[in-house]
Amino acid sequence: MVDRRRVTNGSYGPPMAARRNGLNTDDVSALADVVARRVIELLEPRPSEDLVDAATLASHLGVQRCWIYRNAEALGAIRLGSQPRAPLRFALERAVVAAQRMGQA
Repeated sequence: MVDRRRVTNGSYGPPMAARRNGLNTDDVSALADVVARRVIELLEPRPSEDLVDAATLASHLGVQRCWIYRNAEALGAIRLGSQPRAPLRFALERAVVAAQRMGQA
């Protein structure tokens, strides 16, 4: 765990001795956790994005629902659960852009 005591330059961080000696394994582990959480945050759909089901997306694009399922990965499907047949949701704006690239919108 990183020691958050105020150091001599007025910032918060590890004590000066720890800074001179480099990062220890706890520091690296804590940093890796922060980076992993940030990557997950960046990959998740934004709250402002509307998530829709396959039927709604198919209607919006004017295609059949089976086309949506066949192209789910390319359309950025988000599986709700870990089972192979778990429901899929799509970020509407991203799926429309992907469908346009595929010549379907």
